[in-house]
Amino acid sequence: MRNGTIQRIEKAFEKLLNRLGEDGYRAMSAAWQQASGKPLLSRKRAKSLFSLGFREGLRRSPEPEPEQLSTVINLVENAPHALRHMLQEAARELPHGGGRPRKLDTPEKRAKLCARIAELLPECEDPRFAFLRAAAESRPPISERTARRVWTEHQKANKQETRKKTVKRTA
Repeated sequence: MRNGTIQRIEKAFEKLLNRLGEDGYRAMSAAWQQASGKPLLSRKRAKSLFSLGFREGLRRSPEPEPEQLSTVINLVENAPHALRHMLQEAARELPHGGGRPRKLDTPEKRAKLCARIAELLPECEDPRFAFLRAAAESRPPISERTARRVWTEHQKANKQETRKKTVKRTA
């Protein structure tokens, strides 16, 4: 292979490494390892790859056709996009990062709380007291804010169901 061709491939490779930066290269390396099962070299070793053996291997190989060369350079230049896509696919399969588990983790528990709030609302002068009392009575105990949030979500869901029913009746 001619020196000009080798230099074009080397420039595309160096441009890729510079664009990625250290963190990007680590992410690319992790995606590559997950996809292929083989680890990538460290960034430092990847840069020195050309000076060690890769350049010699390219020199010994035959000169590629212009279409092949442009394909190779495009692959090197578009590697971040392809790896970003691979990372997004892999990230979708990972479990959620966490957060506090919900105390009212089932629809039945939320419905029971909403039923209790509905019972208490006519009895109480201020709706806050209904939320406070229902929250204190629930097991496990929850905050007034949580009770209010569950009630609001319940009300929104009921409004949407009512709208759907009226649309069906008029249609």
